[in-house]
Amino acid sequence: MSSVAKVVGVAVVAAVVVVGASYWTGSKAEQAFRDAAAQENQYGIAVNVLEYKRGVFGATARTEVTLPVTEHPAFSFSAEPFAVVLEHEITHGPLLTLLASVARIHTRLRLPEESAVQLGEVFGGDPFAGKAPLTVDTSVGWSGALRNRVFSPAFEGTSTDGNGVKVSWGGVDGTFAVNAGLTRLDADITFAGLTVVKDDNNRIQFGRATFKSDMRKPDGYEFVGSGTSSARVERVVVRSNGEAAAYDLENLEFKGNVDVDDEGLLKTEVRFSADKIAIDGETRETIENAALTLAYENIDAKAFDAITKSVRAGQDDDFGKTMKEQTTILLQRKPVVFIKDAAARWPEGETKLDFRLGYVGGGDLGKSSFAPTDIDAELHLSLPRALVARLLGAQIYETVADNLEDGEASEENIQQLVKGQVEQQIAAWAETGLLLDKDGTLRADARFRQGALELNGKEAPLETLLGILPR
Repeated sequence: MSSVAKVVGVAVVAAVVVVGASYWTGSKAEQAFRDAAAQENQYGIAVNVLEYKRGVFGATARTEVTLPVTEHPAFSFSAEPFAVVLEHEITHGPLLTLLASVARIHTRLRLPEESAVQLGEVFGGDPFAGKAPLTVDTSVGWSGALRNRVFSPAFEGTSTDGNGVKVSWGGVDGTFAVNAGLTRLDADITFAGLTVVKDDNNRIQFGRATFKSDMRKPDGYEFVGSGTSSARVERVVVRSNGEAAAYDLENLEFKGNVDVDDEGLLKTEVRFSADKIAIDGETRETIENAALTLAYENIDAKAFDAITKSVRAGQDDDFGKTMKEQTTILLQRKPVVFIKDAAARWPEGETKLDFRLGYVGGGDLGKSSFAPTDIDAELHLSLPRALVARLLGAQIYETVADNLEDGEASEENIQQLVKGQVEQQIAAWAETGLLLDKDGTLRADARFRQGALELNGKEAPLETLLGILPR
């Protein structure tokens, strides 16, 4: 056999191997694609593969994604389903195999024709200038894991319908990855902001926002996860003709941490914070450095998972039995709820709050009824006296004004009467021991244990709590 024949023979064999490998990896890619669609259907999102055309080194596909109808027996709200079509370009073959990928998928969002027409009418053309409103580039691993980069292009436009509304969309850019069983999510996504402006009195603005997540679903659980997640928005501004309150919020932040320990106990801590919250209504109210941490401990993860599953499934013949059984298990673990480090700075000073509520009873709902001794609670509260006086005065102002005769209803008389009632109420709280009034601050330290109440270091009857109601 000549050298040329040998080379041709080797080339033919290589071509057969490459084409065969391409078809094999192509079949793996198609199966992964269809499996991913089926998994999404399990989570209430209807994904219908309209077509899948496979070639030697690639494929094209179209899917229709329908968001579910929003309705629930406990709520009267419902919404019609909304469908979009996604167009996919899929690349597969032996060269990708060397890069540990079954396939790579480029996905483009195509708006429904009616939506595209409406958008064009509003802006006098396509604001995205022919670009897809959303694209996702996906790498499919051999295990079925998906690594995605999501992107939405920025655009600016002014409506041509006579309203002169200016829209500025900063776009989206980020990555997220999920494993084959959808039990792990890693995400890092940035929203560059959205501004909708008609004039100075009609404005909606969402500043740069970020979302990060590192969540896992431990084996054996359906609705319980562990890991961390966070979100941050630089600014939110809402103004509308001065008819309703206007809002201006700066640096809103959320941080969450969930963990399931070796004993199957769920521990959750979620912190909310904002550098500034300004509300313009009849008067302007500004709160700075607001923060709140909500935490749960000693939550039986299996019982929580079962209760969540039962609630989502709706009420059936076993609903009551399941709730009773699982609630008993929850209580036997002695669950605790916390509000930690709640604070905010008002013009009059800083407010602080810490609260703990724990269950210490036996937990057997079938053999014993709930008793006050089953509860162990603690509260620490600090409020600027001037703030309490202002808010309480605003609450009773209209009542005082309505009860005065026309000749007595001068602003001076009203303010004097309001001030007198405010001082009377604060004095009553201090007299009953509910609050300590000292150095311009109202404080309360309360402890409830074994059915007994302790207020500010002294034993107090439960009826004392009724004194919190204004007289």
